[in-house]
Amino acid sequence: MRATVVLPSPVDRVFATVCDFSTYRAWLDGIEEARLVSGTIPAQYEFYFRYTGRYLIISSRDVAVRVQGGARGNGASGCEWSEVAGRVPERRGIVRMPLFRGSWSIEPVDGGRSRVVYQAAVRPGGSIPDGMVRSNAVSELRDVIERLRRRLAEIR
Repeated sequence: MRATVVLPSPVDRVFATVCDFSTYRAWLDGIEEARLVSGTIPAQYEFYFRYTGRYLIISSRDVAVRVQGGARGNGASGCEWSEVAGRVPERRGIVRMPLFRGSWSIEPVDGGRSRVVYQAAVRPGGSIPDGMVRSNAVSELRDVIERLRRRLAEIR
């Protein structure tokens, strides 16, 4: 999935929000646990997430990711992440996500605004029907962008 939006915030403010995964619990729903595993935010680090099941019949999910972020030239910046296996022990009753990759790309546009591109590929693991995964991914994409918009307005 991929979304592109122009936001009324400068690149550095957007970057500080989206590429510092330690802030995600403050502005994204469904995160039960979020912690730094190693490294230095936002340059190069590993981070662990545990997500609550959205529906009672769906188990919680978790994943450890390796994140790399920084400047990209011409005033742009961003970060990329990918799941990293074996970094955090699996827990009983929680499904490990086998695929969780994505990126945030932020570039300046006129008037102190930023063009933001969010991309993510997720395979949640377990036995969730494909149709439910696809349907949830589309609504989740819109939700992440809207929550980012609200978060940036809060921290002006």
